[in-house]
Amino acid sequence: MAIKDTLLRNLLNLPGWRSRRKIVVFESDDWGSIRMPSLQARRAMEAAGLRLQSKYNQFDHLATPDDLSALYQVLDSFRDRNGNRPVFTANSLMANPDFARIEEGKFEAYHYEVFTESLKKAGGCASSFDLWLEGMERGLFYPQYHGREHVNIRLWMKALREGDEEARLAFRHGFWGHSCTYPGARRRHFLASCDLEKLDELPALIHILSDGLGLFEKVFGYRARSFIASNYIWHPGIEPDLFRAGVLFMQGTRRGLVPREESRDFDKKWRILGTRTNAGQYNLVRNVLFEPSQSQQKDWVRGCLKEINQAFLVHKPAIISTHRLNYIGRLVPENRERNLRLLHSLIGQILALWPEVEFMHSEALGRLVAGKDQI
Repeated sequence: MAIKDTLLRNLLNLPGWRSRRKIVVFESDDWGSIRMPSLQARRAMEAAGLRLQSKYNQFDHLATPDDLSALYQVLDSFRDRNGNRPVFTANSLMANPDFARIEEGKFEAYHYEVFTESLKKAGGCASSFDLWLEGMERGLFYPQYHGREHVNIRLWMKALREGDEEARLAFRHGFWGHSCTYPGARRRHFLASCDLEKLDELPALIHILSDGLGLFEKVFGYRARSFIASNYIWHPGIEPDLFRAGVLFMQGTRRGLVPREESRDFDKKWRILGTRTNAGQYNLVRNVLFEPSQSQQKDWVRGCLKEINQAFLVHKPAIISTHRLNYIGRLVPENRERNLRLLHSLIGQILALWPEVEFMHSEALGRLVAGKDQI
């Protein structure tokens, strides 16, 4: 089985752009989104019967200053041959639901707050954005665009208006990330913000994404050049507007999910590094997994190094998926401590095995793939 898996992974790595340079990119999703508001909220919802088995609901929370400082300490411990530190491409959600205003309006209209306001409200996160800025200045933390919110607004608001018991219960605790039984939620949750049922929903979705890109530029002072859709679900109809707004690179896994109109199914679209969307973006494709919060039984460092080696053997960059939840200790401190030890071990072994390795963020890789230093 191991030989078969290795051969399959090598075959999947073969197509597309190549380079003899050994490049490592860390892509980390979900920064800025609330996810689990508190331990108290989780316990109350579990007691009321909500299904919260996901590791994201166990560990994920807005990043505290301690979370960010601890992550930066690990990243700052290393340099590649060019003197560059490992850098996290921090794929960020620009807003969260404004629960108070939504409730005041009796669930008739959606309202949001910019994530910097969410940080001020969350316990222990009031000064977190200062750490975001510090990480950006030090070259350790490079935000890119993950969407305006990590919630399917149309579907979630419909469930709330209809009085869905699970959605209302979670709402009372400032939460929407539960596994649900709501009939319209074909993914059994409300998290896939770019999912749609009908093509006539595209204009509203494009408006949301465009608004989020405007927030991104306002908050960070530069335009987002890459985008990854939540849950890897998006319709290609959003790509032309993203391109016109400056999004030149589409992050994602090897296989994207395209919503089928009026169907619970998805079309699976294979993605190849360096190929272009019909709108003109270059595809960036993750080929390495480092998600240690998902299982304590797996040897994540060994597995990650194996996947990096497989990428390098066929002259591909190693694009590592590593979500925010792996580095959060607000709910379970040992989660952050354990995974940072693993991250430190991983980066150290990467440099030992491949001294010529180069660390870069997704936008820099995208520009290299495009063959242009400036676009």
